[in-house]
Amino acid sequence: QTQKSEVERWVASTKASCKAGLVASVLECENVTNPGAPPITNLRLQFDAQERLVGVDLFRADPEGSALVGRFQALQRELDATVGPATSNVGTPTLDFVKKSPLQTVVTTYGYRDYVATAMLLNFGKRGLRLREQYRWLPPLAPA
Repeated sequence: QTQKSEVERWVASTKASCKAGLVASVLECENVTNPGAPPITNLRLQFDAQERLVGVDLFRADPEGSALVGRFQALQRELDATVGPATSNVGTPTLDFVKKSPLQTVVTTYGYRDYVATAMLLNFGKRGLRLREQYRWLPPLAPA
């Protein structure tokens, strides 16, 4: 239900560094800070033809990784409470597990009829850990 104009007001109020993407329906932001969570290094917002926000894709980085693991675990609790139980889990969301080897990944997905959320902890080796969060609203299927 969030409209593009509401997102644009949020961008102005937070003084986020955002610009139009290569596609007019995309807004791309960098280095977005939010209290209580690791900073968002890259944020991509997708809008549909009615200018409704239908997709959010973001990356967070943390040199130590512990804040990302904490955020991942908090996301699991938040999404379990608000949208229902995870529909898929891969890996163990602990710092020891994700740091075990390069490319080690932990993924939790919440896949429902009209909504999909995915949280991924990724180990990029020397480049460090990243947390990717994706949220997508799926339009209803047309009747057959």
